[in-house]
Amino acid sequence: MTETADSESTELANELAKVATDAAIERFPKLEFLSKLLDRYHLDGLIGLIPGWGDAATGVGSLAILGVAFARKVPTIVLARMLLNIAVDVGLGLIPVLGDVFDFFHGANRKNLAMLKEHLAPVEPRTSGEETTTAIEPARKGSMKDYAIVFAALTLVAVSIAAPFVFAGVAIDYLMTLFQGS
Repeated sequence: MTETADSESTELANELAKVATDAAIERFPKLEFLSKLLDRYHLDGLIGLIPGWGDAATGVGSLAILGVAFARKVPTIVLARMLLNIAVDVGLGLIPVLGDVFDFFHGANRKNLAMLKEHLAPVEPRTSGEETTTAIEPARKGSMKDYAIVFAALTLVAVSIAAPFVFAGVAIDYLMTLFQGS
């Protein structure tokens, strides 16, 4: 095989992979619609105005993108980032007024859909002998950024859980010192 033929077959494989990727993304028009509805048209913030139930309802809607990502075998660490986006969106959305303002700008669904699309990107063509194959697989493993974000979130959760106990211990110690001194 000549160098020109190799180049043409690689270009053809890349084009086929792009078409397959575009088709895979187009299979999720409902996810695109959901993401636009909740984030771009701010339905997340509007429904979130319903105390308690609004944020829970939009959180359940956000799980649809996560479910598709899981089914498409997106790396676990990326699923954790997507879940974190949903948790931040729902958790902060529960704060009256401030959380609703946050819901208008956060865009968890938009971010999660972008991560899903990134993992539907074609993998570089593999050449073995005279055959060139292209597969639609997760585009990459979890990046250091994915790990750093999840680690920071888990650390924040641990500190949030520990903080009340530490505060209570310091307060009890202070009160004991105060009462023993009098």
